[in-house]
Formats: sequence, C-alpha cells, structure tokens
Amino acid sequence: MVGPLLATVLATTISPGAALLTVTAVGLAGALAVATSQPSRNWRPHPGRSRDLIGALRPPGMAVVLVAFMCVGVALGALNVAAAASADRHDALWLTGALPAALSLSGITGSLVYGRWAWPGSRTAHLHALAALFALEWIPLLADPPPVLALALIAAPGGTFLPLLTVGYQAVTDLAAAGTITEAIGWLVSVINCGLALGTALGARINPGFHLCAAAALAAALTPPDPTHHQPRISLTRDDIMRHSTRAVTLAATAVPLLGGSFVLAPTASAVGSSACTANVTDQDVWPYTDGLRLRTGPGTGYSIKGLLYESDRLTARCRKGTSWYDISTDTKTRTGIAKGTYGWVSASYLDFQTCTANARACPVDR
Repeated sequence: MVGPLLATVLATTISPGAALLTVTAVGLAGALAVATSQPSRNWRPHPGRSRDLIGALRPPGMAVVLVAFMCVGVALGALNVAAAASADRHDALWLTGALPAALSLSGITGSLVYGRWAWPGSRTAHLHALAALFALEWIPLLADPPPVLALALIAAPGGTFLPLLTVGYQAVTDLAAAGTITEAIGWLVSVINCGLALGTALGARINPGFHLCAAAALAAALTPPDPTHHQPRISLTRDDIMRHSTRAVTLAATAVPLLGGSFVLAPTASAVGSSACTANVTDQDVWPYTDGLRLRTGPGTGYSIKGLLYESDRLTARCRKGTSWYDISTDTKTRTGIAKGTYGWVSASYLDFQTCTANARACPVDR
C-alpha cells in the first residue's frame, strides 16, 4: 500500500529506473502471493463450467459494473498527474508521492471500519451509496488546496475506495454465472488496472488538476446498475463484508504499486521547443537549486516529465519564456541517466545562475 511513496523516494534518491524495477517487483510479489495462497491452490474448476471465453461477461449487468469500476480506476490513475501538478504549484515536491500514499493508507482504515460491522441495506444500496460518496469526496480537491489540507482531503475518497471495491466484488459474484466467478473477478481486476493506466495517460493530456479524478468518479457513480435485478435483494452480513474486504485488500496490494509505477512512467505530452521562448539567453551555465528538479517537455506544469535533475547536474540555458521557465540542455549525462544534449524545460525558481565560461564544473554555486 506504500507503492506511490516508495516509487517517489527511489526515483528521487536513486533513479527512475530503480523505482520502476522496485514497484514491478512488488507488484509481481503480490501476484505470486495470491497465486500461491491456500485458497488459490485449493481451487478447482466448476464441473459445469462453460468453455465460452467471454462467458463471464454475458450475464445482464456485468459489463456495466465493469465499466463503472474502470471509471474508478481512471480516477485513481489521474491522481498521479494531479499530485505531480499540485506539488509543482505549491513548491512541495514531496506531495507527488504523498498524495497517492495517503489515499492508499486511508483505504486500509476505510476497509477495516466497513468490515467491522454489518451494515443495513442491500448490496445494490451499498454500491450506489459508496459510488456517490466516492464522487462527492473529490469535489473539495477541485479548489487546489494547500499541501497539508490536500493530504487530509484525499483521505476521504481513499477511505471509500476499498469499501466500494468490496461491494464491487460482491456485485460481480452475484452476477456471475455458475463456474465463472473466478473469471469475472479476473475481469474486475483487469479493468481497474486498465483504468489506472488510462487515467494517468489522460491526466497528462487533458488537465493536470483533480478535475479528471472527479469526472471519472462521477461517471462511476452514474454507471452502476442494479446488480441483484435478477436476484433477491440480500442484506449484507458481517461475514460477507469481511470475506470480500479481504479480497479487496489483496487486489489493492497488487494494484496500488501501479500508482507508483505509473508516476515513474508518466506519459509524454507533445514536446515544446525553443519556439515558445520570449527571450534568448546566451548559453548561460545553470545548475538545479535542489535535488529532484523536474525536466519537462514544455514551459508549464501541464507538460509531462522527461526526468529528474540533481544539484550535481550541469545544464546550459538556451532561452526563456517570461521569467518563470527556461529551455535548457544537459551538458553531460545526468545522475538519473538523462543523456547528454537532452533538451527540456525547467522552472526558473529552482535554478542557480552563474556567469561561467568553459570550465563549468569549477564554478561555485551561490545560495
């Protein structure tokens, strides 16, 4: 559940490659833990199982439930980009990993609270109520709150996510035909993971704020059908909730590292070159003022991240847009592996400027 925070720490202190390898290993370990668990090893196919490859999708309402949970995945995936953009706007680099991590950790609390009691109402009522609550809880974040308040506010949708996922498991189990429950749950896991990837990609291209998170959550709230339309409206027992909560936490343990991985692999927006400059700079030597400075494809936080720069990296400023953004090139291969001669944009707020000539490495760095 600490995938996003782990990815950010590793990307900042070591390299994006190390972060990617680590979250991949964590995700693989989670998948292996599920595959080798006692319930998985004891599972046997239903004797009347159909050989229809998409048989799990055929029950009425199944596809709509899966679409709803893909929208939930989109909301979570878009959070990666929203967190990075918020970190830039508030000059708080730590917020990039802290927001997804806070959402994940609050999900554990929400799952424990939800599983502690037997709640009144049917599965259908729970599904609609939790989906609506999940959508409403994103609204305060649209005001772009300061970092500490944003961490507090993200706990609300985080705390609702795992209970919503728990009821999603129950809905899929209710709808699945005999012998297809395992396949149906596999589809649920897959569409959520696809939603995570889609949300990150769309967030970088549409809007780096929390608007896509809120819109996707609203779409999920408007999508769920009545999963028990053809079945009795059964009230939830505590055993039901605990059983499916365990499944939900297991899924989260394997899916949440993708939040960290998708941060490392943030999609590339259309690069903007020196044509965006408003003033030329005569090949001025510059240095990052802080570790973890983002090299972007364009002059603004809405552009995707090409990599991270460190104080030891040597750069040349070519031109600037206004006084806030500089188009630079790397003089040597950077600490994080960015190739020599790579072009990109960095915020002027995090640059040291020196008047040096050929021997750039001998130049002092003023603070």
